Amino acid sequence: MPRHDPGRPGGRPATAGSWTGHELLRTNTHQVVPSDDLVVRLRRRLPDVFEPPTPATLPAFCSDMAELAGDIAHAVGQRLGPDGPGIAVVTHDDLTSLSDGQLTTLTFGVSVLLGKPALQPSPEDFIVPVEDQKPADVTTAPGYKSNGRMGMHNDPTDAAVLACLAASAEGGENLFVSAAAVHDALAHEAPAVLEGFRRPWTWDLRGAQRPGSEPLVDSPVFGPDPHDVTCRFGWLLLREGARATGRLTPDVDAALGLFEEVARRPELTLRHRLRRGQSVWLDNYRVLHAREAFEDRADSTAVRRLIRIWLWLHERAPLPPGFSAFSAAIDRGALG
Repeated sequence: MPRHDPGRPGGRPATAGSWTGHELLRTNTHQVVPSDDLVVRLRRRLPDVFEPPTPATLPAFCSDMAELAGDIAHAVGQRLGPDGPGIAVVTHDDLTSLSDGQLTTLTFGVSVLLGKPALQPSPEDFIVPVEDQKPADVTTAPGYKSNGRMGMHNDPTDAAVLACLAASAEGGENLFVSAAAVHDALAHEAPAVLEGFRRPWTWDLRGAQRPGSEPLVDSPVFGPDPHDVTCRFGWLLLREGARATGRLTPDVDAALGLFEEVARRPELTLRHRLRRGQSVWLDNYRVLHAREAFEDRADSTAVRRLIRIWLWLHERAPLPPGFSAFSAAIDRGALG
Protein backbone atom coordinates (compact mmCIF):
# COMPACT_ATOMS: atom_id res chain seq x y z
CA MET A 1 0.00 0.00 0.00
CA PRO A 2 1.21 3.56 -0.64
CA ARG A 3 2.73 5.21 2.41
CA HIS A 4 2.62 8.82 3.54
CA ASP A 5 6.00 10.44 4.05
CA PRO A 6 6.03 14.02 5.34
CA GLY A 7 9.62 14.33 4.13
CA ARG A 8 8.64 13.94 0.49
CA PRO A 9 7.78 16.85 -1.80
CA GLY A 10 4.32 18.00 -0.78
CA GLY A 11 4.08 15.23 1.83
CA ARG A 12 2.40 13.06 -0.81
CA PRO A 13 1.89 9.33 -0.33
CA ALA A 14 4.46 7.16 -2.08
CA THR A 15 3.88 4.15 -4.30
CA ALA A 16 5.30 0.90 -2.94
CA GLY A 17 8.97 0.60 -3.88
CA SER A 18 9.42 4.35 -4.21
CA TRP A 19 12.34 6.08 -2.53
CA THR A 20 14.24 9.34 -2.57
CA GLY A 21 17.99 9.79 -2.43
CA HIS A 22 17.68 11.30 1.04
CA GLU A 23 15.86 8.19 2.27
CA LEU A 24 18.54 5.85 0.92
CA LEU A 25 21.35 7.91 2.44
CA ARG A 26 19.56 7.95 5.78
CA THR A 27 19.07 4.17 5.87
CA ASN A 28 21.95 2.92 3.68
CA THR A 29 19.65 0.11 2.55
CA HIS A 30 21.30 0.24 -0.87
CA GLN A 31 24.83 -0.44 0.39
CA VAL A 32 26.56 -3.82 0.41
CA VAL A 33 29.70 -3.73 2.56
CA PRO A 34 31.78 -6.94 2.52
CA SER A 35 33.53 -7.90 5.76
CA ASP A 36 37.21 -7.10 6.24
CA ASP A 37 38.02 -10.81 6.23
CA LEU A 38 36.19 -11.33 2.94
CA VAL A 39 38.11 -8.51 1.26
CA VAL A 40 41.37 -10.09 2.43
CA ARG A 41 40.29 -13.43 0.92
CA LEU A 42 39.35 -11.73 -2.32
CA ARG A 43 42.76 -10.09 -2.54
CA ARG A 44 44.53 -13.38 -1.86
CA ARG A 45 42.48 -15.67 -4.06
CA LEU A 46 41.18 -13.73 -7.04
CA PRO A 47 43.42 -13.99 -10.12
CA ASP A 48 45.36 -10.86 -11.06
CA VAL A 49 44.29 -11.26 -14.69
CA PHE A 50 40.66 -11.82 -15.65
CA GLU A 51 40.09 -14.81 -17.90
CA PRO A 52 36.54 -14.79 -19.33
CA PRO A 53 34.82 -18.14 -18.79
CA THR A 54 33.63 -20.05 -21.82
CA PRO A 55 30.40 -22.08 -21.87
CA ALA A 56 32.55 -25.13 -21.06
CA THR A 57 34.35 -23.52 -18.09
CA LEU A 58 31.37 -21.53 -16.79
CA PRO A 59 30.11 -24.20 -14.30
CA ALA A 60 33.51 -24.40 -12.59
CA PHE A 61 33.82 -20.59 -12.60
CA CYS A 62 30.38 -20.25 -10.99
CA SER A 63 31.26 -22.83 -8.36
CA ASP A 64 34.47 -21.01 -7.45
CA MET A 65 32.75 -17.64 -7.31
CA ALA A 66 29.85 -18.97 -5.23
CA GLU A 67 32.35 -20.15 -2.62
CA LEU A 68 34.30 -16.89 -2.68
CA ALA A 69 31.72 -14.17 -3.40
CA GLY A 70 28.38 -15.86 -2.75
CA ASP A 71 27.66 -13.58 0.21
CA ILE A 72 28.08 -10.49 -1.95
CA ALA A 73 25.85 -11.94 -4.67
CA HIS A 74 23.18 -12.80 -2.11
CA ALA A 75 23.21 -9.28 -0.65
CA VAL A 76 23.07 -7.67 -4.11
CA GLY A 77 20.23 -10.01 -5.09
CA GLN A 78 18.23 -8.98 -2.04
CA ARG A 79 18.51 -5.31 -2.98
CA LEU A 80 17.53 -6.01 -6.57
CA GLY A 81 14.65 -8.24 -5.43
CA PRO A 82 11.03 -7.15 -4.93
CA ASP A 83 11.62 -6.11 -1.32
CA GLY A 84 14.75 -4.09 -2.06
CA PRO A 85 15.25 -0.60 -3.48
CA GLY A 86 16.37 -1.91 -6.89
CA ILE A 87 19.89 -0.52 -6.45
CA ALA A 88 22.96 -1.90 -4.69
CA VAL A 89 26.34 -0.22 -4.20
CA VAL A 90 29.13 -2.64 -3.27
CA THR A 91 31.74 -0.69 -1.35
CA HIS A 92 34.69 -1.19 0.99
CA ASP A 93 37.76 1.03 1.34
CA ASP A 94 40.16 -1.90 0.86
CA LEU A 95 38.60 -2.98 -2.45
CA THR A 96 40.85 -0.30 -3.98
CA SER A 97 43.81 -2.61 -3.33
CA LEU A 98 42.49 -5.25 -5.76
CA SER A 99 44.02 -5.21 -9.22
CA ASP A 100 41.95 -4.33 -12.28
CA GLY A 101 41.81 -8.02 -13.16
CA GLN A 102 40.63 -8.94 -9.68
CA LEU A 103 37.92 -6.28 -9.69
CA THR A 104 36.76 -7.44 -13.12
CA THR A 105 36.73 -11.08 -12.02
CA LEU A 106 34.75 -10.20 -8.89
CA THR A 107 32.19 -8.16 -10.82
CA PHE A 108 31.75 -10.80 -13.51
CA GLY A 109 31.64 -13.56 -10.91
CA VAL A 110 28.83 -11.93 -8.95
CA SER A 111 27.06 -11.29 -12.25
CA VAL A 112 26.98 -14.94 -13.31
CA LEU A 113 25.68 -15.92 -9.87
CA LEU A 114 22.74 -13.53 -10.34
CA GLY A 115 21.98 -14.05 -14.02
CA LYS A 116 23.23 -14.46 -17.56
CA PRO A 117 25.52 -11.73 -18.94
CA ALA A 118 24.13 -10.41 -22.22
CA LEU A 119 26.13 -9.59 -25.32
CA GLN A 120 26.41 -5.84 -25.77
CA PRO A 121 27.03 -4.01 -29.03
CA SER A 122 30.04 -1.92 -30.00
CA PRO A 123 32.13 -3.86 -29.16
CA GLU A 124 30.07 -7.03 -29.03
CA ASP A 125 31.14 -8.48 -25.72
CA PHE A 126 29.85 -9.39 -22.27
CA ILE A 127 32.00 -6.68 -20.68
CA VAL A 128 32.14 -3.23 -22.28
CA PRO A 129 34.50 -0.39 -21.27
CA VAL A 130 32.91 2.89 -20.19
CA GLU A 131 35.45 5.59 -20.93
CA ASP A 132 35.93 8.75 -22.96
CA GLN A 133 36.88 7.77 -26.51
CA LYS A 134 36.83 11.45 -27.55
CA PRO A 135 34.08 11.31 -30.17
CA ALA A 136 33.73 14.21 -32.56
CA ASP A 137 30.24 15.05 -31.24
CA VAL A 138 29.50 14.21 -27.60
CA THR A 139 25.83 15.15 -28.03
CA THR A 140 25.10 12.28 -30.42
CA ALA A 141 27.77 9.74 -29.39
CA PRO A 142 26.78 6.90 -27.05
CA GLY A 143 27.21 8.16 -23.51
CA TYR A 144 29.49 5.33 -22.48
CA LYS A 145 31.96 6.41 -25.16
CA SER A 146 32.12 10.11 -24.29
CA ASN A 147 32.68 12.41 -21.32
CA GLY A 148 29.44 14.33 -21.92
CA ARG A 149 26.40 14.58 -19.71
CA MET A 150 24.09 11.56 -19.98
CA GLY A 151 20.33 11.88 -19.59
CA MET A 152 18.19 9.66 -17.41
CA HIS A 153 17.67 6.21 -18.88
CA ASN A 154 17.43 2.50 -18.19
CA ASP A 155 19.72 0.00 -19.83
CA PRO A 156 17.79 -2.57 -21.89
CA THR A 157 18.29 -5.80 -19.89
CA ASP A 158 16.87 -6.86 -16.50
CA ALA A 159 19.85 -5.47 -14.61
CA ALA A 160 22.99 -3.45 -15.27
CA VAL A 161 26.33 -3.30 -13.49
CA LEU A 162 28.89 -0.50 -13.48
CA ALA A 163 32.21 -1.18 -11.75
CA CYS A 164 34.80 1.56 -11.30
CA LEU A 165 38.47 0.91 -12.06
CA ALA A 166 39.43 4.59 -11.92
CA ALA A 167 37.57 7.84 -11.24
CA SER A 168 37.88 11.00 -13.32
CA ALA A 169 39.81 14.06 -12.25
CA GLU A 170 36.63 16.13 -12.11
CA GLY A 171 32.92 15.37 -12.43
CA GLY A 172 31.38 12.11 -13.56
CA GLU A 173 28.89 11.95 -10.71
CA ASN A 174 26.12 9.40 -11.25
CA LEU A 175 22.46 10.15 -10.56
CA PHE A 176 19.94 7.44 -9.66
CA VAL A 177 16.20 7.79 -9.28
CA SER A 178 13.34 5.50 -8.37
CA ALA A 179 10.97 5.00 -11.31
CA ALA A 180 8.10 4.89 -8.83
CA ALA A 181 9.10 8.32 -7.47
CA VAL A 182 9.04 9.75 -11.01
CA HIS A 183 5.67 8.04 -11.56
CA ASP A 184 4.29 9.60 -8.36
CA ALA A 185 5.43 13.10 -9.33
CA LEU A 186 3.92 12.82 -12.80
CA ALA A 187 0.67 11.41 -11.39
CA HIS A 188 0.41 14.48 -9.16
CA GLU A 189 1.57 17.15 -11.63
CA ALA A 190 0.73 15.85 -15.11
CA PRO A 191 -1.64 12.85 -15.04
CA ALA A 192 -2.43 13.14 -18.76
CA VAL A 193 1.28 12.92 -19.59
CA LEU A 194 1.61 9.88 -17.34
CA GLU A 195 -1.27 8.13 -19.09
CA GLY A 196 0.37 8.89 -22.43
CA PHE A 197 3.52 7.13 -21.25
CA ARG A 198 1.47 3.97 -20.59
CA ARG A 199 0.66 3.67 -24.30
CA PRO A 200 3.15 2.19 -26.79
CA TRP A 201 5.92 4.51 -27.94
CA THR A 202 8.20 3.91 -30.89
CA TRP A 203 11.86 3.55 -29.93
CA ASP A 204 14.83 3.93 -32.29
CA LEU A 205 17.32 1.39 -30.93
CA ARG A 206 20.20 3.08 -32.80
CA GLY A 207 22.22 -0.08 -33.40
CA ALA A 208 21.55 -1.78 -30.06
CA GLN A 209 19.15 -4.24 -31.73
CA ARG A 210 20.30 -7.76 -32.50
CA PRO A 211 21.58 -8.33 -36.05
CA GLY A 212 18.74 -8.73 -38.53
CA SER A 213 16.18 -6.92 -36.37
CA GLU A 214 14.48 -3.66 -37.26
CA PRO A 215 15.80 -0.60 -35.39
CA LEU A 216 12.26 0.56 -34.47
CA VAL A 217 10.25 -1.21 -31.76
CA ASP A 218 7.04 -0.25 -29.96
CA SER A 219 7.03 -0.40 -26.16
CA PRO A 220 5.50 1.73 -23.38
CA VAL A 221 7.48 3.87 -20.97
CA PHE A 222 5.41 2.85 -17.92
CA GLY A 223 3.63 -0.44 -17.33
CA PRO A 224 -0.13 -0.48 -16.68
CA ASP A 225 -0.07 -1.15 -12.91
CA PRO A 226 0.17 2.12 -10.91
CA HIS A 227 0.91 0.17 -7.70
CA ASP A 228 3.74 -1.95 -9.13
CA VAL A 229 5.63 0.52 -11.29
CA THR A 230 7.65 -0.78 -14.23
CA CYS A 231 9.51 1.71 -16.40
CA ARG A 232 11.80 1.99 -19.39
CA PHE A 233 12.96 5.42 -20.59
CA GLY A 234 15.58 6.93 -22.87
CA TRP A 235 15.07 10.49 -24.09
CA LEU A 236 17.13 10.20 -27.27
CA LEU A 237 15.80 6.78 -28.33
CA LEU A 238 12.20 7.90 -27.79
CA ARG A 239 12.69 11.25 -29.51
CA GLU A 240 14.37 9.64 -32.52
CA GLY A 241 11.62 7.01 -32.65
CA ALA A 242 9.01 9.75 -32.75
CA ARG A 243 10.97 11.58 -35.44
CA ALA A 244 11.27 8.42 -37.57
CA THR A 245 7.51 7.86 -37.48
CA GLY A 246 6.55 11.50 -38.03
CA ARG A 247 5.12 11.88 -34.50
CA LEU A 248 7.59 14.34 -33.04
CA THR A 249 5.03 16.97 -32.08
CA PRO A 250 5.52 19.79 -29.56
CA ASP A 251 3.43 17.79 -27.06
CA VAL A 252 5.68 14.74 -27.45
CA ASP A 253 8.79 16.87 -27.06
CA ALA A 254 7.32 18.51 -23.95
CA ALA A 255 6.37 15.16 -22.40
CA LEU A 256 9.90 13.80 -22.85
CA GLY A 257 11.38 17.00 -21.45
CA LEU A 258 9.09 16.87 -18.42
CA PHE A 259 10.05 13.27 -17.67
CA GLU A 260 13.76 14.17 -17.84
CA GLU A 261 13.27 17.22 -15.63
CA VAL A 262 11.34 15.32 -12.98
CA ALA A 263 13.78 12.41 -12.98
CA ARG A 264 16.74 14.73 -12.31
CA ARG A 265 15.18 16.69 -9.46
CA PRO A 266 17.61 16.98 -6.53
CA GLU A 267 14.89 16.09 -4.01
CA LEU A 268 14.35 12.72 -5.72
CA THR A 269 17.79 11.61 -6.90
CA LEU A 270 20.63 9.78 -5.23
CA ARG A 271 23.91 11.33 -6.34
CA HIS A 272 27.02 9.18 -6.06
CA ARG A 273 30.47 9.51 -7.59
CA LEU A 274 31.83 6.02 -8.04
CA ARG A 275 35.39 5.52 -6.87
CA ARG A 276 37.84 2.73 -7.60
CA GLY A 277 36.66 -0.62 -6.26
CA GLN A 278 32.99 0.32 -6.05
CA SER A 279 30.26 -1.17 -8.21
CA VAL A 280 26.61 -0.26 -8.63
CA TRP A 281 23.92 -2.78 -9.56
CA LEU A 282 20.56 -1.62 -10.95
CA ASP A 283 17.13 -3.13 -11.57
CA ASN A 284 16.50 -1.58 -14.97
CA TYR A 285 12.72 -1.62 -14.59
CA ARG A 286 12.65 0.19 -11.23
CA VAL A 287 15.67 2.51 -11.25
CA LEU A 288 16.91 5.02 -13.84
CA HIS A 289 20.40 6.48 -13.98
CA ALA A 290 22.26 9.41 -15.52
CA ARG A 291 25.73 10.93 -15.37
CA GLU A 292 27.20 14.40 -15.19
CA ALA A 293 29.94 15.42 -17.60
CA PHE A 294 33.50 14.73 -16.51
CA GLU A 295 37.08 15.71 -17.26
CA ASP A 296 40.08 13.39 -17.28
CA ARG A 297 43.69 14.32 -16.65
CA ALA A 298 45.84 12.35 -19.06
CA ASP A 299 49.10 13.08 -17.21
CA SER A 300 47.87 11.21 -14.13
CA THR A 301 45.85 8.18 -13.12
CA ALA A 302 42.71 10.35 -13.02
CA VAL A 303 41.29 8.92 -16.26
CA ARG A 304 37.78 7.60 -15.71
CA ARG A 305 37.51 3.87 -16.50
CA LEU A 306 34.47 1.75 -15.75
CA ILE A 307 33.23 -1.59 -17.01
CA ARG A 308 29.59 -2.34 -17.79
CA ILE A 309 27.75 -5.65 -17.73
CA TRP A 310 24.15 -6.23 -18.79
CA LEU A 311 22.29 -9.10 -17.14
CA TRP A 312 19.24 -11.25 -17.71
CA LEU A 313 18.45 -12.23 -14.11
CA HIS A 314 17.82 -15.82 -13.07
CA GLU A 315 14.87 -14.63 -10.96
CA ARG A 316 12.63 -11.98 -12.50
CA ALA A 317 8.89 -11.33 -12.28
CA PRO A 318 7.07 -11.46 -15.65
CA LEU A 319 7.27 -8.22 -17.61
CA PRO A 320 4.11 -6.21 -18.36
CA PRO A 321 2.59 -6.47 -21.84
CA GLY A 322 4.62 -4.58 -24.41
CA PHE A 323 7.91 -4.62 -22.50
CA SER A 324 8.94 -8.03 -23.81
CA ALA A 325 9.07 -6.82 -27.43
CA PHE A 326 11.84 -4.38 -26.53
CA SER A 327 13.79 -7.06 -24.64
CA ALA A 328 13.50 -9.49 -27.55
CA ALA A 329 14.69 -6.88 -30.03
CA ILE A 330 17.98 -6.25 -28.22
CA ASP A 331 18.71 -9.83 -27.08
CA ARG A 332 21.93 -10.77 -28.92
CA GLY A 333 22.52 -13.83 -26.79
CA ALA A 334 23.75 -14.51 -23.26
CA LEU A 335 26.51 -16.49 -21.59
CA GLY A 336 25.17 -19.79 -20.27
